[in-house]
Amino acid sequence: MKELKTIQTLSKIGKVLSNIVFVFCVVGFCLCAVGAVGVAVGFDAIKLGNVTVQGLVQSDGELSKAALVAV
Repeated sequence: MKELKTIQTLSKIGKVLSNIVFVFCVVGFCLCAVGAVGVAVGFDAIKLGNVTVQGLVQSDGELSKAALVAV
């Protein structure tokens, strides 16, 4: 009987932890989607000092703006 209670307790703890992890995953996915849309929309507008995001990501000048957004 003691083993059954231990298993049930571990199951409840696992269920709570999995719900917490699920919420973090949903929040992370939403933030990634917002970030991707933000970079796609404001790719040239986002500046850090005098450097644009495109200038930070584009190293050799081989990739176009569309290719960088896709990456």
